[in-house]
Amino acid sequence: MLTDIKDQGSCGSCWAFASAETAESAAAIASDATPVALSPQQLVDCDGDSFGCDGGYASTALAWVMDNEGLASSSAYPYEGAAGTCADGDDDDAAAIAGGAIDAMDYYYDMSAAQLANEASASATEESSSNGMMWH
Repeated sequence: MLTDIKDQGSCGSCWAFASAETAESAAAIASDATPVALSPQQLVDCDGDSFGCDGGYASTALAWVMDNEGLASSSAYPYEGAAGTCADGDDDDAAAIAGGAIDAMDYYYDMSAAQLANEASASATEESSSNGMMWH
């Protein structure tokens, strides 16, 4: 269960996009509903253990989502492609990933890579600021 493909622009926020997509999928699977596009920008702005547009960690971003019991929707907290000040997303979509989805994320967060590969959806990031993508 995925939402549309997104473009991070020149901001090094692949970690935030991967984390938001993981949360979207967990919420959709837990609720058996169409995924709601969640905000990578909120993670860029609010995950204090990552570095905004200078990179970050999916593990700390997912921990932030679980600790905050959700993530704003992309429409409530749109992507800017630059680090900003952390703010609440003023909508109810953050609550949409509480409960079963948070339990599911917690379950997958604690799995080893081998277990995860056999059971959960995966997200991937690719360095695109160099010629790396050119040779794929």
